[in-house]
Amino acid sequence: MEEIDVSNKVILTYNKNMEYFKVKHKDLFEKIKLFEMGLEQNLIKERYSLEYKNNKYFDVYDNDKDSYLYGEDSNVYSKEIVKKVNFKSKESSFRIFYDLGYDDDVAKLSEKASILSHVAIGNAPITQYVNNNLPKEEILTRIYFYVVFGLGLGTHLNPLNEKINSKLYYLIEPSLELFRLSLFVTDYDALSQKKFLVFSISESKEEFKKSFSSVFYQTHIYNHYIKFFLFSNNCQSYIDMIQNILVSQHHYLFAYNREFVSLKRTYEFIKDDFPIVNIGKNQELELFKNKPVLVLAAGPSLESKIEFVKRNKNKFLIVGVYGIMPILEKYNIKPDVIVQYDESGDIVLTTIQKVKDTSFFSDTLFLFSSHVDRRLISYLKKDNIYIFQAYFKGKKDFGHLTSPSVGEMTYYLAARLGANEVFLLGIDMAFELGSRKSHYDGYESSKAIEDGGYAEDNKNYNLRKNIIKIKGNFDPEVETLPLYLASIMQIEIFIDNNQKLGKNTYNMSNGAFLKGTTPFTEDDFEDRSYNDFKEDKTSIDVLKKTFEDISERNFSSVDIEYNQKKYEDALSKKQNIREIK
Repeated sequence: MEEIDVSNKVILTYNKNMEYFKVKHKDLFEKIKLFEMGLEQNLIKERYSLEYKNNKYFDVYDNDKDSYLYGEDSNVYSKEIVKKVNFKSKESSFRIFYDLGYDDDVAKLSEKASILSHVAIGNAPITQYVNNNLPKEEILTRIYFYVVFGLGLGTHLNPLNEKINSKLYYLIEPSLELFRLSLFVTDYDALSQKKFLVFSISESKEEFKKSFSSVFYQTHIYNHYIKFFLFSNNCQSYIDMIQNILVSQHHYLFAYNREFVSLKRTYEFIKDDFPIVNIGKNQELELFKNKPVLVLAAGPSLESKIEFVKRNKNKFLIVGVYGIMPILEKYNIKPDVIVQYDESGDIVLTTIQKVKDTSFFSDTLFLFSSHVDRRLISYLKKDNIYIFQAYFKGKKDFGHLTSPSVGEMTYYLAARLGANEVFLLGIDMAFELGSRKSHYDGYESSKAIEDGGYAEDNKNYNLRKNIIKIKGNFDPEVETLPLYLASIMQIEIFIDNNQKLGKNTYNMSNGAFLKGTTPFTEDDFEDRSYNDFKEDKTSIDVLKKTFEDISERNFSSVDIEYNQKKYEDALSKKQNIREIK
């Protein structure tokens, strides 16, 4: 091909692509134009250059590494690597389900199990049927959603499409500069006429998580496995993020058995005349609004800074998670409010049994979710217990709350009740440097995580095992688990909402950096010169009055009508299922 013909072709291809992006992917179009402006004004140093080699193919020269991206005919190379692509379900794929197995006896017995039994038992007959009827080597007959890690010049995309013929391609390229060069070589507009394309080009972690999650939740019904093509090794961080998104799916964190337990207990609490706190709107409780609120959770920072809390306990309204009651009693720190969410029983009861004298908390209010184990109530004064709705609403306009962990929920509730100035301590969401402790010594719920050991690689990705590194609050980098990333994402959403309302959040924990918070040390606090506002403790009567004002007992006529409609809808669905069977 004549050199002038090549020049014309690449310009035409580039212009066609840019017109396509301008119309279909405007944000990406603006990102490319901004990059080009930086190049023109010498604000950005050019790393890559496009070269036409041997009058046959294009390659990319890397100025930093003094080497070529392909180092051979890029068209031939692309066709050769695509030849290795196959339709085997377990090769180059993400599994979006837990691969469980049962023997026939267990599967048969599970048919008689209660609907409230653990999900692993309840699903056993279906899982066993599928396992018994699957071929030993699963070959996919159709691929709906295909991920490409790394685009280079994009010369592998058309061969891939010819072989895979997926309906949607999720295209990932960490380098905006490299992607821009591919616009001269690969006709994305032409490919988009045949397939649906989603681009993830030089996206931040937050952008990528939002983008991938959106696409995945719209397409997951079609994918038992998600096949991928790995062109670039620079995409490992994206692989890690996808793995975390997959293992953090709602039905893993909140399986159906937990939802049925929650539904049952919510109605029982309302029927038994417990006060239900309205969290369906932002409250403006004077007690929370006009005082600094210290939210305490069970991370290792609580233990390392417990003396600070002890010295300054009368300068805060203290709202703590239920799991820290033993350590608060040990250091004579009486909280104003204790929050508990978890519906499990045995671990919860072990915590209260570690408290030597429950009367220490006689001036504390307990804000419990509507699905906590009722056995917990027997250890505490019923008059001090208030309920907020968990998964399901029995009272129509009173809101409900669910989240991966109780730490971010406690923060949310404090802000929802009117707190304008919130200090966080013990919401680490990360390991303590050196010790790899995830919680303070003696915290019961951490044992299930810490006793299992950790994995330094990601070969077998596990929510509770794999070590990953993220930005720290005070340290450049801290170690954490995928399990905590969901909590970090959720609390950052809560923090962002509070920022928009003009509320300030200060993070005193040693763990993960939380976007929207101000890192805050003990010295920073001393410089603010907060005065004591509690002679001993805020009067329990004042606290109860504020909660009573935003609570209701029993069902209103509106609630009864709301629940009657839900009941009728459930009967209708039950009838539909019977007809299908």
